[in-house]
Amino acid sequence: MQEFPNNHGGLQYKHRIALVVCYFGKLPPYIKLVFRSAAFNPSLDWLVFGDNPPDFPLPTNVRFITIALKELEGIMEETCATPVRIDHPIDLTRLKVTYGLCFSDHLKGYDFWGHVDLDMIYGDLRAFLPEDVLDGYSRVYCRGHLSLFRNTDEVNRYFMLEAPGAPGYRGILANEDRRQFDEWPGIWKIFRYHRIPQYHKEVIADIKPPGLYRIARFEAEEITNHPHQVFYWHQGKCYQAYYHREGGLFDEEVAYVHFQKRALPAPAFDPEGPPGFLIGPEGFSPYDRENLSPEEMDRHNHDRRRPLKEVIRLRSNRLKRRIACIFSGR
Repeated sequence: MQEFPNNHGGLQYKHRIALVVCYFGKLPPYIKLVFRSAAFNPSLDWLVFGDNPPDFPLPTNVRFITIALKELEGIMEETCATPVRIDHPIDLTRLKVTYGLCFSDHLKGYDFWGHVDLDMIYGDLRAFLPEDVLDGYSRVYCRGHLSLFRNTDEVNRYFMLEAPGAPGYRGILANEDRRQFDEWPGIWKIFRYHRIPQYHKEVIADIKPPGLYRIARFEAEEITNHPHQVFYWHQGKCYQAYYHREGGLFDEEVAYVHFQKRALPAPAFDPEGPPGFLIGPEGFSPYDRENLSPEEMDRHNHDRRRPLKEVIRLRSNRLKRRIACIFSGR
């Protein structure tokens, strides 16, 4: 197994943290890059629950727990003492806030647990998790692709509280209420209404999803975008880099790059080989912080039309989901 450097010179941290992912079906083709970026965060542990374990060695801080979707549904129903219905793995996005309670046996000994996704490349997460923030807040960051909760039985049950305008957890777990529960419309409102401390700061590159007819270049929500820019990972850190008029690149470090709803291919290079790689709408390219011209940046990060076959497939899938919802009474 490759040795991975500690970004913080072997520092010991006060708070032990586990990051939880539920992923059913075949893992993404770029998963080795995801796990490589996780490995560069040796003070954090990843617990991946799913039904299709990888066929390659995992970093020492990543553990895969094999479980069937129906088995998980049963665990959630028993733990939360309310009916649970998971028609499709996508339904789990609304149930992430229950993980602390449902996986409590796996999370013993951790001070915080968090839910994360696998359609992202992790940067130096500890650099964005100051000890004073972890000391003072029960919830840290508020995105579905990264939220941390203090790992106590009380905090792990906060999702059961009620708040004006927020959906109730019973309707969410029964799949009768399909509103977003893991972010602002749900758990954020609950914490805010009950005056439970939660911390949020925009420190990520949350890439806007592609449209039906065009696959847009990588632009991030909530942070400043630039006419010529790229996103990349290098030696355990993620960056947004943009062209400066004097001919150089400026780098802004981010906690991670989340490329939601992007069907990116497997890298055409050894995932363990180069010291870094670019992340763009066409996939991944080796990168060692070479200076890039505006034209080179645009080649790695540009808009393009979606092929007609893809458009037809996406429209067909949307129609199927709508029909399924109608027949299921939702």
